[in-house]
Amino acid sequence: MGLLRIFDNLGGVKAAAALGRTDQNRASAEEHVADGIELARREQLAEALAEFRRAAAKCPGMAEAHFNLGLTHARLKQPAEAIKAFNKAVSAEPDYADAYHQLGLTYFAMGKHVEAIGAYLKAVRVRPDCAEALHSLGEVYYSFGSDVEALKAWRRAVSVRPDYAPTYYSLVVLHVERKEKERALELCDSLMQFDVAEAAKLYDYTVGALGA
Repeated sequence: MGLLRIFDNLGGVKAAAALGRTDQNRASAEEHVADGIELARREQLAEALAEFRRAAAKCPGMAEAHFNLGLTHARLKQPAEAIKAFNKAVSAEPDYADAYHQLGLTYFAMGKHVEAIGAYLKAVRVRPDCAEALHSLGEVYYSFGSDVEALKAWRRAVSVRPDYAPTYYSLVVLHVERKEKERALELCDSLMQFDVAEAAKLYDYTVGALGA
């Protein structure tokens, strides 16, 4: 066997070994993420944070590890750290709509409304049917007093997800504020197909505010 072939074989062995280590690291990271999610479910947030950090250290390109790290930092009221983690998640996985959405929620909680809008728009760009991001986008516009833009975002949210009750609530409240009783009641009727209890609450709210 020639020296060139020996070196080629050695290169193949090294590549296979490196690939094996990568697979092992990812499997280990996935275990840490699963453990972290269970700890977070039990409200053991400091322990969950440690598990997600171990996952990210084992597999730096694992978007899910950074995403859950961001969620935990947010729950611990550590917005700056949450933003760093969410940014790492979307860097690892550029079409991670949920990470963009959570990034936007964190910015909004910090009062950084322009940054929040940018993050929500990115979420919708990569996943046009992301009703949660559209709903949140409407909330930002509503906080600015921009009813028209809020209505656009919320109507789009219910068009992509007709059973999304939080957006019906926001729409009904806005229409009641605008004294648009018929439109508010139409929304109650639409929601009735998916959530009778919530639709009934919104109907009572509308009638209580604007009369039968």
